[in-house]
Amino acid sequence: MHVHPCPICQSEVASAHIVRERSLGALEAFLYFECLDCGCLFLAEDHRSSEAHTPEECLVESGLSFLRKMEAAFQLWPSYIKAKCLSNSHLAIFRRVRLKRSTTLLDVGPGAAARTGSLRELGYDAHGIDTANIHDFEHLCRTLAERKWLKDIPNTFDVILLRHSLECLPVELLALAREHIRKDGCCIACVVLLGWAWRTYGTDWAQLNAPRHRLIHSSKSFSLLAGKSGFRIDRVVFDSTEFQIWASDALQRNVPLSKMPVPSRSQRVRMRRIAEALNLQHQGDTAQFYLKPL
Repeated sequence: MHVHPCPICQSEVASAHIVRERSLGALEAFLYFECLDCGCLFLAEDHRSSEAHTPEECLVESGLSFLRKMEAAFQLWPSYIKAKCLSNSHLAIFRRVRLKRSTTLLDVGPGAAARTGSLRELGYDAHGIDTANIHDFEHLCRTLAERKWLKDIPNTFDVILLRHSLECLPVELLALAREHIRKDGCCIACVVLLGWAWRTYGTDWAQLNAPRHRLIHSSKSFSLLAGKSGFRIDRVVFDSTEFQIWASDALQRNVPLSKMPVPSRSQRVRMRRIAEALNLQHQGDTAQFYLKPL
């Protein structure tokens, strides 16, 4: 079997895995390679997300009611209770980077249109590219290939949020982000990570999400990519949830994600405790990397 070079370290030493599409229950098989040098898992062929592999519920709409505007404004206020902010990962990120109305923000990822639309209504200078929208996704892929930025947004930003877009888009996205972030800015990469869930569930791990996730990082491979892209890692926050357990358990029983029942409250509490312990051990299956330009 011909092994494709690793997109991170270019090694050709890898193990092969057959991963099936499980979110929609199509069960189409895809070949992935796991690099034995840097540890990343990558799709063997250049499959890009398409309407056939995109769940309808990914397409979102923007808009805020008056009460929601008040709530969001209060949540972003500096004196807002920390525990409440941590119940929403987006608000927690904005608090960590001390988002102000004068901060220029670019959000790239699924749901970005709704998030940035809400922020703009609250007076923030926010721009978004929604990778859940097939047309925006294809536009961004062409932009990456041509090495130019979109014309309708500023050239540089104080904060760039790559929220679960690096799994789906070419690795060049992080280097392009470096070119368009200010010297004292911050890039936050929210990514799925190989760890306990991958070792425990293998190809039944729910976050594999084949073929939409073209590349899933290990901590080592992401560190390599960050350095090559012109960033240093300033902080890492592991934020995995109980989803990695109950969804993967369901996939082991051959229940597609679109049909799996939600566990009971007591089950979710127990699984959440496991997830929190994994995060403390840096073994959770999702993390936020806060990157500073070199």
